[in-house]
Amino acid sequence: MKRSTFSIFVFVVFVFAFSCARRIYPPKRVDCSPPPIKCEPLEWNGISYDTSSRWRNAFDSYFVFKKVRGINSPENEWGLSFLDKRKAVLTFQDKDKQAAAFVRVITYGRGRITAPFAAGKEGSYGALSVSGEKIALSVSPTEGIIGESQIFEGKFRNGKISDLKPIFQKKRELDWISQPSYGPKGEVLFFASDMAGGFGGTDIWFVVREGGGKWSEPINCGEAINTECDEITPFVDKSGKYLLFSS
Repeated sequence: MKRSTFSIFVFVVFVFAFSCARRIYPPKRVDCSPPPIKCEPLEWNGISYDTSSRWRNAFDSYFVFKKVRGINSPENEWGLSFLDKRKAVLTFQDKDKQAAAFVRVITYGRGRITAPFAAGKEGSYGALSVSGEKIALSVSPTEGIIGESQIFEGKFRNGKISDLKPIFQKKRELDWISQPSYGPKGEVLFFASDMAGGFGGTDIWFVVREGGGKWSEPINCGEAINTECDEITPFVDKSGKYLLFSS
C-alpha cells in the first residue's frame, strides 16, 4: 500500500471511530419553562374607548354613572344582591363588621332600606344568592381570624331564613370560601375560594347538588378560567350560559 493511500485509510478510520464514540460531557440543558406570572395590575397598552355619556354622539352605546339615592350613607356600602327585580339585600359597614339590610328598588336610580337582614349567624355577611326558596350566603367571623369565610345554605321564605348549614365541610380551617352564585335552577353553585388544589391565589369553584339535596365535593373550574392570580366574584346569568367573574 502506498504511503498516501495508507494515510487516507488511517484518517477515515479515525473519523469513523470518533464519530460513533459516546460523548464524555453532558448535553446542554435547555430551560423551556414558562415565565412567572406577576399577579399585579399591569400597564394598559391597548386602545381605550370612553363609553360614558360624554361621548353619546360618537358611540351607539354609553354608560351613565350616578349614585343610587336613598341607600347610601357616609359609611361604606359594598353591593346589592338582587332577590328579584324590586327586592335586594344591601351589604354595608356597621362599626367593626359588615351588616346587611333589605332594600326596595323604586327605580334604577333610587332605593329604600326596608328592614334589617338577619340570618341567625354571628359575623359579617357577604355576598348572597337566591334560587326559589333556597338561599346561599357567606359569613365571616368578626373575632379571631378575619376573612375565614364559609358559605351556608338554608331555606328562604317570606324574608326569613332558617336551617342554615355549610355547603360542605372545610378541609382547612383557614380557607376562605365566599361569593356564592346559583345556576338558573339552583342545581349548581359557583363560588370563589383559596382552598388547596387550585391554580394559585383565589379560584372559581363549583359544587353540584346530588341525591338528598347534598352538595358534591368542590370542583375547580379549570385553567380555561383560573390562573395563578386571583379570580373572584362569580355570577351566572339567568340563561345559565354565561359565567361572569373578575380576574
